[in-house]
Amino acid sequence: MIWKLVPYSVVWTTWRVRNEAIFEGKKYSVEKTVLAVKALIWYWTLGKADRRGKRFSDLIHN
Repeated sequence: MIWKLVPYSVVWTTWRVRNEAIFEGKKYSVEKTVLAVKALIWYWTLGKADRRGKRFSDLIHN
């Protein structure tokens, strides 16, 4: 299930980071952007049975 969300999360996060860089002058590193993608996937999967018993740190380190 998570793999199906990856392309959507990457596109959404890239678009958001780009807009924040252009319109708000924020700076992002690749590492921070990847973390934002993983955080979005984690948020989108709240309450899903596949995620029970897993922690955000498990997703970050994989």
